[in-house]
Amino acid sequence: MDLTKFSWTREPQSCEIMGDRIEVVTKPHTDLWQRTYYHFRNDNAPVFQMETEEKYFSFIVKTEFEGSHHRFDQCGIVMYLDSENWLKGSVEYENEEFQHLGSVVTNQGYSDWATTVIDSSVKTMWYRLSRREDDYSIECAADGDEFQQMRICHMHAGKGKIRFGIYACSPEESSFKAVFSGLELMECQWRAHDGQQPDEVAMIRRMQKKDTGKVADIWLCTNLEAHGFIPAKYWKDNFETVKEMLGQAEVYVYGEEEEIQGFVGLDDDYIAGIFVRSGMRSGGIGKRLLDYVKGIKPQLSLSVYQKNERAVRFYRREGFVIRGEGMDENTGEKEYSMMWKNE
Repeated sequence: MDLTKFSWTREPQSCEIMGDRIEVVTKPHTDLWQRTYYHFRNDNAPVFQMETEEKYFSFIVKTEFEGSHHRFDQCGIVMYLDSENWLKGSVEYENEEFQHLGSVVTNQGYSDWATTVIDSSVKTMWYRLSRREDDYSIECAADGDEFQQMRICHMHAGKGKIRFGIYACSPEESSFKAVFSGLELMECQWRAHDGQQPDEVAMIRRMQKKDTGKVADIWLCTNLEAHGFIPAKYWKDNFETVKEMLGQAEVYVYGEEEEIQGFVGLDDDYIAGIFVRSGMRSGGIGKRLLDYVKGIKPQLSLSVYQKNERAVRFYRREGFVIRGEGMDENTGEKEYSMMWKNE
């Protein structure tokens, strides 16, 4: 990650950055907490964060805290918006026998703390913070590989532009060195829920002219991610042409208010494609769009790249059958011709 995009909200006793390694020495009597149970308000812990408006992402960091030795010494992952709206995940030292692995979520000036006890010998922990709009997930992994859920929460002020990163503090008369490394920002690893479907807040409607830019962006991103076997230049070179064609096409979008999460494009009864925004896939949006057009068309046909095995499985599962094979002259890739009839 580009650490030049990060900045301090309150600086620690000292900090040294060497490549992607950050060493922080805490100040005594620094902490984050608001009101609940203890009836005090602490808001002086150093946090090192970057800004983003990306609504779907995951952020990973490794923490090392060999020097942690005094009650409540802690370091970990954080999303600090302001004094009354923030979340954090960390290991808090308790004594020579045990520590608390936990998270604190603070909404509108009140904190709550969820913990589990771990052995005091643990001195390394990985964290993964994931965002899905204004909902967040905190996970941890002792080995940096097998992440386990610590917390799912909603942040009342967590929509739009946010700040996230790392923190370290010593609430009592103590100081220690915390080491952060392996910082990585990636596509959201917290997938859409695949069980009970959400209450129907989202709707399917005909695309409007004002939607064109968002729909075209989803078209480009989806093709780049789903068709790694085709050079990215092909999709980028065709972006403006497709954007212009969208205005004359029969397109239906799925989303809440101005937030478009996916769309389907039709040419009479031919499906030009179903596209779902990154981070929203595997959550049933593609099926809802397909079910919608099944309801307005007596039959449907489409072409799908043979190498796009995931899409082939999806259409087969939804009742499409392969009617033939061919070659896409523009890409040189083999395709299946598939058809569905309302019988």
